[in-house]
Amino acid sequence: VELVQRRMVVGERLGAVPDSTPMVPLQRHLRQEQRRVRLKPEALDREYDLDLRKPLDLERSRLLHRLRLLGVGWGTPRESRGKGTFRESWTLAWRPEFDIDLIEAGVWGTTVPAAAVARVRDLAHGGQERQEVPLATLTGLVEQCLLADLPDALPYVIEVLSERAALDGDVTHLMAAFPAMVRAQRYGDVRATPAEGD
Repeated sequence: VELVQRRMVVGERLGAVPDSTPMVPLQRHLRQEQRRVRLKPEALDREYDLDLRKPLDLERSRLLHRLRLLGVGWGTPRESRGKGTFRESWTLAWRPEFDIDLIEAGVWGTTVPAAAVARVRDLAHGGQERQEVPLATLTGLVEQCLLADLPDALPYVIEVLSERAALDGDVTHLMAAFPAMVRAQRYGDVRATPAEGD
């Protein structure tokens, strides 16, 4: 009965909207990026093990991390099988509601990288509520900027982080921020992002 339900009532095929259909620019850009990095949006879960030393896998990783910053959860990170920072494992499954998420994320920009940069800047300032952002959240944003290769957002987040760290005397806040900074320090060599500096 479950097989009949899954195959005949619900189905496993994912429809596609023709390229001629009007879309917001962010949706159109994502389609181009999906073709460029050869990741097809499919309804069924598909696992990918990425070797970040390979240019194509590195571009795939950057795209998936940028989409996560925009709230589009197409890829879910998994525990990597290998050791070292040059491997990433993902489970990809496209859901129709991601198109709605993309339309909503269109307020941040017309391309995936530009929208991710604008979203990171907004998150660093506490979103629409403009609430004070915890240090651990800011260091997490630094890590996400490195993973998503967002050099335009990184200096901005580091500046906000520096201001907050200078004013925060609570040792527990500083310690909570520490693990993300340690992880971020390791990304420079694999991702061709300089981890030194600020």
